Amino acid sequence: MYKRASRLLWVCVLPCLLNSAAAERVTEGLETENWGVGGWGNPVTFSHPEMEGRGQVLQASCQHGDKAMAIFSLGRPWNILERPFVTFDVRTEFGHGVSVAIGVNTGPENTYYESSVRRPEEGQAFTRVVFDLSQANFKEARFNWIQGIRILNPEQAKMLHILCFPQVPEDRSGVAYIDGMHVVKGIFQLTEGIEPSFGEIPRDPLPGDFNRDGNLDPLVVRPALAIMQGKQEGEPVAVSLAPELTEGVRAAAWADLNQDGYSDLVTVTGDGSVVRFLLSDGRGQFKDGSADWDMPPDTFPSPVRQVFAFDDEPDGDEDIHFLLEDGTWRHWSHLSPHGLETTAYVEAAWEGEGGEGVTVQLSDIEGKLFGARHLRLANEKGLNAASRALFFVPPGEYGVVAVLPSGKAISARCVVERPGQRIRITPDAVFPLFPKRAVTVDGRMLPGEWAEKPQVTHSLAYVDIKTGARETHPMKLWYQADAYALYLAIQIEGDDFGDSLNADMLTIYFDSDGDGEVEEGEDVRAFWSHIYNDYHMLPRRYGFWPERDPILDGLGVVSHSHPEGVGDYTYELMVPWNSRDPLDLSIEKDATLGLMVTFVETQRKGWQWVWGKESMSVFPSQASHPEHQLARLKVLGLSRTAGSPPGKVAVDMISP
Repeated sequence: MYKRASRLLWVCVLPCLLNSAAAERVTEGLETENWGVGGWGNPVTFSHPEMEGRGQVLQASCQHGDKAMAIFSLGRPWNILERPFVTFDVRTEFGHGVSVAIGVNTGPENTYYESSVRRPEEGQAFTRVVFDLSQANFKEARFNWIQGIRILNPEQAKMLHILCFPQVPEDRSGVAYIDGMHVVKGIFQLTEGIEPSFGEIPRDPLPGDFNRDGNLDPLVVRPALAIMQGKQEGEPVAVSLAPELTEGVRAAAWADLNQDGYSDLVTVTGDGSVVRFLLSDGRGQFKDGSADWDMPPDTFPSPVRQVFAFDDEPDGDEDIHFLLEDGTWRHWSHLSPHGLETTAYVEAAWEGEGGEGVTVQLSDIEGKLFGARHLRLANEKGLNAASRALFFVPPGEYGVVAVLPSGKAISARCVVERPGQRIRITPDAVFPLFPKRAVTVDGRMLPGEWAEKPQVTHSLAYVDIKTGARETHPMKLWYQADAYALYLAIQIEGDDFGDSLNADMLTIYFDSDGDGEVEEGEDVRAFWSHIYNDYHMLPRRYGFWPERDPILDGLGVVSHSHPEGVGDYTYELMVPWNSRDPLDLSIEKDATLGLMVTFVETQRKGWQWVWGKESMSVFPSQASHPEHQLARLKVLGLSRTAGSPPGKVAVDMISP
């Protein structure tokens, strides 16, 4: 649950900095005077007051005007691929709600992209906020400002814009305070009150594999930090490290922080417990990459005794636990880029009993090694902090070999698809939790992927927003599932394709807890014209309307048989049962959840998309309050006993 809480910090944003050389605070980098006012927003003035406990912060005073937003801009080139995160602290004083977005200009054509909005809490407290620019979470003019576009030419970012949208048009004036601004590779967030689960706390650091040769590399901390390169035969040999990287190190652990496949080092130095990240180049050289990450300041009330790195959420990110000398723990939850198409994680976990540890090797089908990991025992509560480990690899087919404490080697093949795969190891078997997906989500419904006949047929009736004529269109629905996800296919027949000013929107609402209503925070997936979106429900005060998730999960593709005229829509959708995102489905065992589909014709007027009630049709009901009329999906086969392979997962739809 603590990762769920931490990821909810992706909720607001205001001005920030850009610097490709190091992670700097904008107020320390003297960038405050370089902010300018965007030409298509209301007036903004800037000042730099001192704030207790923070020093100088940036104050943006937004004036009332006839525009919907205030805009501030900063020109500074940087490479989004190297530093995809924008993060800072924000405090707003508008007297009412404020939505905030960022924009960037990239490439030779200076193309402008705008993010989805965040909704900061109003008040005296600062909120830490995050944007992941690697995701397809932006809108752009060529796509009619529909959300869900990936930034092109990310290595050529030129300018950053901040857009502040007051929620009360009658009074758009207010003040935003900004502090702690960074552009970074990844983010660690402090989570209070978390203590990792160990069968027994390891006395020594667990081995890693800094050169990805399949041999475990021991790590020695006392009397001085030393890396030993493991050999297939013979004793490990010491690796030479620069003195400035080893001096004063009191704790260390292996972790692949930048997801390049090589184990990196997390070190803690001195009584002040300074945390550093030493990145491996795979050839025995390490460099200090600490400035590439945003880390919590002043989090250790006593010196660090030991440090451990493992993905205990688990969500595919390396998290860090610190055991302090006073016996307490500090947990740093890791956010790494979620939009990288070339990288997937493989989680290997030991579900057996007894023994001293398991060595796991991963290789592709051609035999190329992708490293080794060491797993400790599971305890009586199941998987513990040291019984799981991560590999980062390109999507593809891989072989897994596990060498047990007895020397017995067992192996299996697995398919790794984004975002990742989970492998379980027992004394007798190695098996993946997720099968190769039976559906290629491409909007084409390829032969053999779906049943010959749909499981559901329905009639959609609505008023055409262009002609005003009432229309009826057949809708067909297919569904299936595996251990990883729910798959839906929907066809809508005989409708014209939404053009640049008229976009058709298909939305699927999920009642995750099965209580009969789609409530705040529950999962929503949508296709606005040809663009897939991952949404969640807003609080009721905003009406029955979803908002874009900060983290884009799942996959959706739509096609139209005749984009220049009348034809059939075909939608294909994959929704993970549990992506570890609090704004998505969270189904880990057999359950019944609610489902509703709406189809609406929308029309663009100025900067907004509009529609009327009569231009919307609903499955399974045409009721005026469709959130209370849900079909039910019964899910069977997700429940699994530790140590046993997953079974067949089935879904069945029950009409309301």
